[in-house]
Amino acid sequence: METAHSNRWYDWYQSFDQNHSPEARQAWYSGAAKAYRWARPSYPNTLIEQVEQAIAQARLIQSGLTQSGLAQAELSQAEPASVLEIGCGPGIATAALATKGLSIIGIEPSPAACALARQACEAYPAVRIVNSTFEAYPLHEQTFDAVIAATSFHWIAPEVACEKSAAALKSTGALILLWATPPQPSPEICEALQPIYDRHGLNELGQDQCRTQAYYQANFEMFADAVNGHWFRQVGQDKVSIYIG
Repeated sequence: METAHSNRWYDWYQSFDQNHSPEARQAWYSGAAKAYRWARPSYPNTLIEQVEQAIAQARLIQSGLTQSGLAQAELSQAEPASVLEIGCGPGIATAALATKGLSIIGIEPSPAACALARQACEAYPAVRIVNSTFEAYPLHEQTFDAVIAATSFHWIAPEVACEKSAAALKSTGALILLWATPPQPSPEICEALQPIYDRHGLNELGQDQCRTQAYYQANFEMFADAVNGHWFRQVGQDKVSIYIG
């Protein structure tokens, strides 16, 4: 059943889709791919470790194992965990995840971003970058231990993002959604800076820069609400729905 939260995602995407063709999206970041790689923040190692733990937990459940030392030892000798990354961009999260020994297929529509992602991951032979949209990528069902989207899930049509992610995962596979949000200035700094933005006709930009964490949290809850309960269930059931942010 759709909720107010999930409807917001559908409404936003419909407005976006009407003004951006699939062809335009494939070249969207190509002209600024290097600048994007330089400017975008990396994901902290503590977060990458959380992702690694979430994938390991999903594999333990898949194997019918408990989190005992023996089970962990058996798991460590198995094949590397398989990951499908949606919209890997220039490989910011991909390269960090590759250090954990994961086998990753990164899907990215921008050719320029793909080239940068391959450079970032050239030391990791278990990483393969594919120049494709997630929608067009030919998928073999129940293949992956985890599907990861790092600041990219919102660019996919909601029904495709959820349904295709669910189809890609093994039973009890993990859907992991990450977002990088800008630093949050204090209310005092926002109040001091806003008149400067206003003076230069940039009042809305000033307001955007000073959005609170509550604004971003509401968006995270929107995605969690849309995904959970229809395509995914909680840990230990058919699919594992894990949100890390």
